Amino acid sequence: MRGSGPVFFLICSSAAACTHIAGPEEGIRQSICDPASLPADVRDARTAVHESGHVVAAWVLGCAIVDRVTVVEDDDSYGHTFFLVNVCSPHADAVISLAGIAALEMLYGRNPRNAQGASGDLKMALDDALLQADLNDAPEEARKAEAAHWLRRWKAEAAELISERRCVLVAIADKLREEKEVGGADLIPYLLLLEY
Repeated sequence: MRGSGPVFFLICSSAAACTHIAGPEEGIRQSICDPASLPADVRDARTAVHESGHVVAAWVLGCAIVDRVTVVEDDDSYGHTFFLVNVCSPHADAVISLAGIAALEMLYGRNPRNAQGASGDLKMALDDALLQADLNDAPEEARKAEAAHWLRRWKAEAAELISERRCVLVAIADKLREEKEVGGADLIPYLLLLEY
């Protein structure tokens, strides 16, 4: 049903209801590891959750304005979040990048396939972590260990940020799954619910 997101948020009373609305398919959840082999509706639901994670994190961190978000397959992914403005620090940029995976893990459980299709997000977060771990003349191993520390920390931060806003994330994902492309202005009624 179009426009049901905000209403859903108002009546959502449990995490189980949110998970059900998001559409995880129990029988498929554990048996298929390649997103390309998922049925299109299941893949679109997962992609919508992933992209909604970026949208929610960008709003909460307040350093990026979403222009539009899509669930449309192209050469390198199944969806994209496009920013009109992004003035994020490396830390905030990494949290936004990791929020898509955090959203998938929250609704579908921890699974290596949650990172498949998100290689660009992981690379951006790793680049930010390496920038944060700039130890000048430190040995490469020390720099990698420091970057791994920042990635773990930022991933935990993304997971916490997303889990505290589960119902709004699911409502946005549901709208995105139905419409395939949503403009930033159309997301504002959902995102304003995060303020209450």
